[in-house]
Amino acid sequence: MKTIQFKYLTILLIAFFALASCTKNKVEPSKPTYLPTISLNGDELIILEEGTEYPELGAIAKEKGNLIDVTIEGDVDVTTPGVYPVYYSAVNADGYSVEASRTVVIYPTDAIDVESDPVLGDFTLATPARPAPVPTMSLSKISTKVYATTNIYGSNGSNALILVPAYLYTTDGIVYNVIDASLVGGNIASGGTATWNSVTKRLACVFQIASVGPGTNFSRTWKQN
Repeated sequence: MKTIQFKYLTILLIAFFALASCTKNKVEPSKPTYLPTISLNGDELIILEEGTEYPELGAIAKEKGNLIDVTIEGDVDVTTPGVYPVYYSAVNADGYSVEASRTVVIYPTDAIDVESDPVLGDFTLATPARPAPVPTMSLSKISTKVYATTNIYGSNGSNALILVPAYLYTTDGIVYNVIDASLVGGNIASGGTATWNSVTKRLACVFQIASVGPGTNFSRTWKQN
């Protein structure tokens, strides 16, 4: 009889300690993480004339609907024509970050507005020669005195398409100057010219690429469609 009672007592003790162990090692439910969001105040692209004040509009970041701090990086020098990136970031309570960016284009005071500009439109790469599919690009006016190309480069020798956008301005309606974009980095044209021939409808471009750096010129001639 004592043996049976001892066995029952042993079983109860084992069950008690097992239950206590489970309670002690119980995994707490993980708390939810509310990922941060960020939105710019104002436009992603701002175009200003040299010497004009740049109004930093900032951005709004939230976590679970509540405002959190935004860090702004990037300086805009309104006294020097160029393409300037401004970066915005925020971090939530759990260390998750979110980012946004704005591009500010400063064009020189001697840039002119060309009415009924014939250079606008779609182009096909004429030289260097490329097999099909031959690269194409478009040139548009994004403000009264600033132009943008979708891809001034076209493709490389292997005919691999490489997108290199560019911002330009002109002082005479013939030579379109590529605005420096060295601060942006990456595949964007940074300095050079695009010369328009109204007879042949060709745009002869000589330019640099920010990621390659100064000293290396690329040449492309585009035929207006």
